[in-house]
Amino acid sequence: MFPKLRSGLTRRAVGRLLVIAGCVVGALAPASAQAMPDLSVAPSLSGAETVAVGDVGQGQLIVTHHSTAPENAGSLTLTELTLVPSCGAQFAEPSCAFPPPGADAGVINVGAAATGSGACTGVSFAVAVSNVLTGKVSFAPSTPVVLGTGPASSTCTVSFTYTVGRAATKDSSSATGKQTDLVAFAKSTASIAPHKQAADQGYETVTVVRDTPQLTTLASAAIETGGELSVAGTLSGSHPDGAISFDLFGPTDPTCSGSPMSTSTTGVNGNGTYRSAAVVASQSGTYRWKAAYGGDDDNDGVSSACNEPAAATVARSSPPPPVPTPPAGGGNTSAAADTGAKADAGKAPIVSNATQGVRLDSFGLSRRTFVRAAGSTPLVAAAAADTTKAKKAAKGTTITYTLSGPAIVTIVVERALKGRRSGSRCAKATSKLKRKKSCTRYVKVSTLKRTHTSAGAKKVLFSGRAGRRALPLGSYRMRATASSAANTTSSERKATFKIVNSLPR
Repeated sequence: MFPKLRSGLTRRAVGRLLVIAGCVVGALAPASAQAMPDLSVAPSLSGAETVAVGDVGQGQLIVTHHSTAPENAGSLTLTELTLVPSCGAQFAEPSCAFPPPGADAGVINVGAAATGSGACTGVSFAVAVSNVLTGKVSFAPSTPVVLGTGPASSTCTVSFTYTVGRAATKDSSSATGKQTDLVAFAKSTASIAPHKQAADQGYETVTVVRDTPQLTTLASAAIETGGELSVAGTLSGSHPDGAISFDLFGPTDPTCSGSPMSTSTTGVNGNGTYRSAAVVASQSGTYRWKAAYGGDDDNDGVSSACNEPAAATVARSSPPPPVPTPPAGGGNTSAAADTGAKADAGKAPIVSNATQGVRLDSFGLSRRTFVRAAGSTPLVAAAAADTTKAKKAAKGTTITYTLSGPAIVTIVVERALKGRRSGSRCAKATSKLKRKKSCTRYVKVSTLKRTHTSAGAKKVLFSGRAGRRALPLGSYRMRATASSAANTTSSERKATFKIVNSLPR
């Protein structure tokens, strides 16, 4: 029996007939002795010929009993159903390990459960990885699946969910772009003696493209000349890395067609908000920002346009200093000015946050290792420590810092977890990265905000809880910044700490 081919633009199936009856039936035996069951399996991603990294959708495995009387060998009971969801070679063996280039595990990932329809309506399928090297999964039915010969009973459709985890690194086709193959394999046993077996292998080719991330920009609010300009870029894609560049164009370049007056670049480590370097506004007018993300293996590059309203900042000329008012009744104004100058001698000049920016200094913790306290830590509050002294506690810790002026302090609490190097970033440890260098990755668990109405030393009680939720035992770090009413942001400060079950005596 020669292999049968069912061809299409993107979906193909390769069928093989296996006969296990204790002996080989002679080639010249009568037709009734040649009753051969005929089975086919066809995988698909619900008609999707192109998918993008980050996509979530539904796929199918269609298993059909094609035999007709009198050569049908009875009904067929499905004994095996497997799928390699991303293979780098066409017409590969079921394991997708041979011939090279083999599997491309992690491109398409199958969900943990599947459901049946048609001949297997009401049957659920447990999905489990049977080969971690190839990503092959098996579909185990909750009850036996029997395929009859009638139109309504001959086909079982198994529906599963899938996600596209990353771009393909192996190319299964010579077509434009990067392709990967879904390779399915099914086995069955006939109900009529000698219970022959039928098996079939089918596959579908899909093109995998990179995700198109979203990049939005938000510039600092209006300032006076001499103040600092900055912009924040918020990136949302499929676990992006690489870098974002920020270009600033001055008031004389409203179309952003010339060379930028300033360019800064910051590294990207996942979705989030990234900020440009600060630039002093030397003249009045409208300043415009453009941001550009360069992309990576899984994400296309994207950029913002010139003249986006949220990416522009207006700088106004500083008002002239007030004219001194002469003392009542006349008199020697020069002597009065001299007296005022002597009175102010040795005093530090008054600095405006609007032009110089707010500073966050001396950031630290009273205890770096501590036991959780019973009380909650408010996530957002007007800090009472502006006016009251923090009470000394036996548990928890106290966050301390100094502000140069009124500000909102944002403290991001991150948990330290083990990871493995993946390019320039520290990623979650997986079997794929087990040979990579170990590293420490930080995962955000909470954000605290405190509003202060004055400058000076501040204290914030931290119980080891985010609101009422207790943080797990382990190592952490805090990242703190202060922002003023003029939308200036301080340099970031960091401190590490550890929450333990008990302290040594």
